[in-house]
Amino acid sequence: MNSKTVYLHLRKGTGWGRFSVVKLARTRDAATRDGDVVMPLTIELPDDFFDRAAIRVRLEPMTGEKR
Repeated sequence: MNSKTVYLHLRKGTGWGRFSVVKLARTRDAATRDGDVVMPLTIELPDDFFDRAAIRVRLEPMTGEKR
């Protein structure tokens, strides 16, 4: 299992308790505005996640009669 931590930069929106994600960054130190909230987000994926999740397409040229 691989884990990676990224940082969500949240900004207060209209209404009580509403936040919007304004940035996804590799570091906590990325540029922010006053009042922004930075929260760590740890993502854990199996080592072969992208191999299993990848979409594979195989194209073969048609020969002979057109379908």
